[in-house]
Amino acid sequence: MKVIRGIYNYKYIPNTFLTIGTFDGVHLGHKFLIDKMIMQAKNNDATAAVLTFDALPKSILGSKTKTPMLTPAFKKELLLAELGVDVLIEQKFTKHFSEIEYDAFIQQFILSIIKPKHIFVGHDFRFGRQRMGDVDKLRKVLRQNNIAFTVAEPFLLNNERVSSTLIRKLLLNGDVSTARKFLGRPYSIYGSVCKGSKLAAPLGYPTANINHKFEVTPSDGVYAVKVIIKKREFRGICYIGPSPTFHIKKKKIEVHIFDYSGILYGADIKVLFYNKIRNPELFDNEQELVSQIKRDIEAVHSYFE
Repeated sequence: MKVIRGIYNYKYIPNTFLTIGTFDGVHLGHKFLIDKMIMQAKNNDATAAVLTFDALPKSILGSKTKTPMLTPAFKKELLLAELGVDVLIEQKFTKHFSEIEYDAFIQQFILSIIKPKHIFVGHDFRFGRQRMGDVDKLRKVLRQNNIAFTVAEPFLLNNERVSSTLIRKLLLNGDVSTARKFLGRPYSIYGSVCKGSKLAAPLGYPTANINHKFEVTPSDGVYAVKVIIKKREFRGICYIGPSPTFHIKKKKIEVHIFDYSGILYGADIKVLFYNKIRNPELFDNEQELVSQIKRDIEAVHSYFE
């Protein structure tokens, strides 16, 4: 997959089929739309291209606190490449970019730079300043310019519309199991292993502390996970949260990796979340904590069996 940083760096590619969106999460609804485009592109010997953005519009235009993404740019690139996208155009979303009128967006970027043969969007696609552009306005301009247009219907799973907002809410509530169904894969975080408090090793359960990227973190608790280290997969147990038993308030993400021995400091790993085991608890002493860790590990082994 060819990645182009910034729409102004795009060089015209004849016979391009294009879809546009933030595609945060690259969930089953996004996959439904993108698969439809890729299939039709292949049937027409066309190039399948995606125009996406590096930030959530509401993070730039809304509250003072940035909303973490389900899929930061590096993760989104990997997922779109796996789907079979030929060209990814990644546009930096800024306040200045958000002020472009919808008709100027169509004229400057779609008609003048990309010049696609066919455009695919979701049913609720909005664009331009104050989201004034919609499917009907885009359809009208494309028809005038003889550009084919396909609008994908909502993608439902168990009679519920799959959306990035829903998945983010599930993760923040710790429901990684349901989020996995809507994503079509386990939710994952990437990060490098950093030095932690070294409290777990003396208890007999050494952990890798994760300095993760700016992305959604599931709610505090204990999770059944799988860990990817240099393309090798291991099962493990992950804890997210403070360490109240040791009077430490700072939140951390740490993973005890089953059947692994070795030094991981500085290594990049991927943690995939499958199921929440329990919420955080305060224990009276280390012995109670160790007993609970043993039960947690048994619960993880039972889950994966």
